[in-house]
Parts: sequence; C-alpha cells; structure tokens
Amino acid sequence: MQMSTRLRFDMASLIKPSFIYIITIAVLTLGYNISHARPYDRPPYKYYYYGKDRKLIDNLDRELRQKVSYIEARLNKKLDKTVNIYLTLTLEDFNNLTHGRVPGWAGGIAIPGRNTVILKTPLFFGQGVPLEVLAAHELSHILIHEIIGDNYLPRWFEEGLCQVLSGESRHGSLGRLGRAAASNRLMGLPRADDVMNFSSGDADLAYSEARSAAARFISQFGWETVVQLLDRVGKGEEFDDAFLAAAGVEYEFWQVEWIEYARKRYSFAVLLDIDYMIWVFIVLLGSLAVLVVFIRRRIQFRRWLEEEEEEGEGDDFGGPIVPG
Repeated sequence: MQMSTRLRFDMASLIKPSFIYIITIAVLTLGYNISHARPYDRPPYKYYYYGKDRKLIDNLDRELRQKVSYIEARLNKKLDKTVNIYLTLTLEDFNNLTHGRVPGWAGGIAIPGRNTVILKTPLFFGQGVPLEVLAAHELSHILIHEIIGDNYLPRWFEEGLCQVLSGESRHGSLGRLGRAAASNRLMGLPRADDVMNFSSGDADLAYSEARSAAARFISQFGWETVVQLLDRVGKGEEFDDAFLAAAGVEYEFWQVEWIEYARKRYSFAVLLDIDYMIWVFIVLLGSLAVLVVFIRRRIQFRRWLEEEEEEGEGDDFGGPIVPG
C-alpha cells in the first residue's frame, strides 16, 4: 500500500470489515465534499476529478477497463455495479473525503459497502505508481468483497491478491524483502492485520511480504483455488478451514513453509538493493581508510624507533659521562 501505495494501499482495504464501516459512516456523515469536483460518467465508473485535465480521465478509463477485464476473469466475478472514483489533487481533499482516517502512506482507499474508491493522483502522491494501477488495486478490493461479503479475510491475502491482480510492483520491494530475509526479520503474514497502524517503512515491508505470499500461493495452487477459497469464505467458512479445503494444506503449515521459502529466495536480493549497497560500500571504504591510516602510523612509528636506536649507537664517548 510504490506505495500506492505497489498496500499502492491503496491500503484501506486491508481494513477489517468493522473498520471499513466506521470509515463509511464517517464519510456518510461528512457528506462527500464534491462541490469543486467535476463528474465524468463512464459506466460502470463515475469519476469525480478535482482538476481540469480531461485527458487524465480519458486515459485512466481506457487503461482501467483493460485491467478490470483481466481482474474479472481471474476472480470469475463481473463488476456489475456503478463505482464512484474520486481523484484528489491535494492532501486536503483526500483527508476531507476520508475524514482523516487513512494513514499518510496510503495511496488510496476502497469502501466496498459504498462501491467507492478514493485516490491520490500522482501529482502529489510521489510513490511512482501509475494511476490506473492504483485504481485497479482498489477496484480489486471492491470485487473481492462482492465475493466474500462482510466475512473475514486476512489482510495479507487480500492486499497480496490486489497487488498481483493490478500488476502493482512497489519500488524497492525486493530490496526490503532481501534485507528482512538476510537479517531474519521478516514480520510474518498475520501481522499485516494491523498494517493501518504501521509506519511507512513497516507498511512497505508488510505489503511486500503480502504480494510475495499471494504470488507464491497462486503459483502453487492456481487461480481456481483462489476463487474456491474466496467463495468458501463468502459462504461463511473460517479462513483456516476454507484454506485447507481449497488448497489441501493446513494454513499454519503453509505460512511456515512460505517463511522458509522467502528466506531462501530473498536473502540474495539484498545484493541488488542499490541504496543498501551504497551504504555498505561507504562503510567498507571508511573502514579501509582507517586501516590504511593505522598501518601508515605503525610504519612511521617503527621508523622513528629505528632512527633513535641508530642515534644511540653513535653516542660512544669512551667512558662514563659525569654531569658537571
């Protein structure tokens, strides 16, 4: 939830259903402040844009339809309801629409109960996530909740799926996973449930782990298993039971297996983290400089000792020296 923020978060849909409804009530109470937003009707989407560049809407709508077609095919679910998409140009507009309940690192929020998506545009959301990817991520949340209703789905699974479905790839995610794996500090999937209270750095790692785990699940079991799992959750099954029935493996066992997989797969990735390697190089260079200075001083000190010994050998007066 780049960070759209890759959570491209983007991240509000990580929220538990109860929290989603808290936000929904807050938004309803606020009454969307769209007095200066221009509406653009493009069924099944209705865009509200806080700007004057109509080309942005046209380009977004074209790209988004292609992505949503792919998402619908993977989830075996059609988006058959009108979705309101708010594109904010300033943090003030975003906070007004979300009642200030969304972390600053989030690039957007989905409110499934209202078929509503609120996004930060790239003009002020500097995470390098294309707007159509950010929008597709949030629409994935809408479709997933059409399937599961108000039933509980672990945030890592939902956010991971949304990232994979939208084609989101967060900047630096491989490096973050590499550092965490190399230092044995992967946070683990269940902790993602509290991501809304995380700092930006911890949220980045949680989203990176979520995407990795979801991609691993899909590669192991396929999209049909994903759909079956979501359907079972939608019918009221506990996630652990639905996981076992759909994938044929215990949820707890699979988590341990993924941790081991991640440690082996991503430990090498720390070598690909340019920022990290620059600091490593600086530290090594500094250590080398200190070592060189130390060696030079030792050499100079040895020379001084040798010179003093040579001078002492030349002071021979043939007898004892008696102070006068």
